[in-house]
Amino acid sequence: MLRNRLLRRNNCLFMKNKQLQEKPGRPKVLYRVLFFQRGFTLLELLVVIFIVGIITTFATMSVSTNSNRIVEQEAKRLAALVELAAEEAILNSRDMVLLPMKSAYQFVSIDVRGRLSPFDDESGIFRPRQLPTGITLRLELDGDEIALSDEEDQQNQPRIYMFSSGEMTPFLFEVQLDENKGLYVNGEYTGEVEYRGQLKDGFD
Repeated sequence: MLRNRLLRRNNCLFMKNKQLQEKPGRPKVLYRVLFFQRGFTLLELLVVIFIVGIITTFATMSVSTNSNRIVEQEAKRLAALVELAAEEAILNSRDMVLLPMKSAYQFVSIDVRGRLSPFDDESGIFRPRQLPTGITLRLELDGDEIALSDEEDQQNQPRIYMFSSGEMTPFLFEVQLDENKGLYVNGEYTGEVEYRGQLKDGFD
């Protein structure tokens, strides 16, 4: 009797264990647990590092391309505004002056007394311009580089004149980002203004 009871009990335990092992979904759960607990292999780490490197490279290229586009945009804007100011001086028989600073510039006019006065421009085209962060100007007059600062001192600021007769103070601007090689804009005595892009024989 006792022996039979023990045999029946063992058979029940065996069947219970077998049912638990064959229960749907249990092997998958166990596999997931083991997978996450085993860690990463060297190959998996190398693949992750490779992917991160590619993403970083593309992000850097994107930022660099966008920065170059902004510098080009500012250089072309400066050239266009100087050209417009020269035309304004001729059409209205009023001399114009460009006052450049290191990270900004503005246009003013010369009144009948020969004094500098803010240019009355309803369109806002000749409003004071602040360059984007990191972008600065370098200026060359008569072959000499002129030190620019951001101090608003019209008396000591360099001046580029655009006369009503059509003549202009010859100049060479470099628009640069973080003191890297920049893009150039130059003006001639005859009043011609040109966006030059990159120059091999720039300031340096």
